[in-house]
Amino acid sequence: MSSSKNEGHVRDAGEAYRRHWTVNSAKQDTQEAISQRKDQAEEIGNTYYDLATLNYEYGWGRKFHFAPFQKGESIDAALAREEHFMALNLGLEPGMKVLDIGCGIGEPARSIARFAEVHVTGISTNRGHIARARKLTKEARMEGRVEFLLGDFCVSDSFTGEAQKMPFPDNSFDAVYAIESTCYAADLEDPFSEVRRVLKPGGKFGDYEFIMTEKYEKDNSTHEDVKFRIQRGTGCYTLRTPSDVSKALTTVGLEIVRSKDTCVVSDNNPVPWW
Repeated sequence: MSSSKNEGHVRDAGEAYRRHWTVNSAKQDTQEAISQRKDQAEEIGNTYYDLATLNYEYGWGRKFHFAPFQKGESIDAALAREEHFMALNLGLEPGMKVLDIGCGIGEPARSIARFAEVHVTGISTNRGHIARARKLTKEARMEGRVEFLLGDFCVSDSFTGEAQKMPFPDNSFDAVYAIESTCYAADLEDPFSEVRRVLKPGGKFGDYEFIMTEKYEKDNSTHEDVKFRIQRGTGCYTLRTPSDVSKALTTVGLEIVRSKDTCVVSDNNPVPWW
């Protein structure tokens, strides 16, 4: 894309994104506006990334997620450690087939494929992300180990109310993971039900969720305003709570075997990174 075309694309994305956020605080927000954003959750997320991807890549890096930090640890090291932690907890073994839902431009998928010697398929609704992921994968000479598909993983069919199926057969992956991506779904049960469908029996799903903490109080106006500003600044139509995520996982038939709040400071998580 030429410079002038790219500038026009970003400008159009900015204008489109601002149309979804016509107020400046939670106090000004309305239930009607929230419902409209829910109906347009996929569009909001895609427009946000059309606007923000270049800033992410050149300001933060090619891994569009956060991670807890150890003392003296670099950003790159922390992000890689978080991805390797995912691979270890999924029990990945060489040759396994793994699915990354909401893959961004593919750097976590490439990282996990290298680390665990597995094949990773990434899926995203964002055309720009898929094109960039494929280009970077070719440059890394990893075409045979990582692939990327344009497709939906988190939107219900407007007529049936059921989750649209990802373009994969039932029981087709040894493991599935999501890194701060299902927060863009209108309903969490949609991506989680698809995860359950494509997982092989006994397969594991690893999920890093971008959510409010247990300390969030819905009736606290300060908390609500902070939540609103985070939503507007990240392209999420709403932010869930830990209980929202747990309920959605169990509702679709997934068993929670481990859960951890990475915002809790401890000996293993010593830096208040957030």
